Amino acid sequence: MKALTLLLSLLMMTSLYAADQAELDAREARLATQLRCVVCQNQTVAESNAPLAADMRSEIRKQLENGRSDQQVIAFFEERYGCLLYTSDAADDMQCV
Repeated sequence: MKALTLLLSLLMMTSLYAADQAELDAREARLATQLRCVVCQNQTVAESNAPLAADMRSEIRKQLENGRSDQQVIAFFEERYGCLLYTSDAADDMQCV
């Protein structure tokens, strides 16, 4: 009985972890499509193969894993690169002065 309880607990934890990872993947992908690669011409961070875009995707993931909100992640990049890094879709929702 203890073994069954332990097995069920492990299965639940595994499925919860997978769900958390899927949510992080979706948030990372969404944020990467909202930010423009600062070294590419008209490509989002998600589309770009540039090393800087790969670094930006990694930074997005790291910040999400550390519990930061989407807005906090965007603010982090805006502070470093300015508001010109927004794609035209995302810029409609942001205040760029």
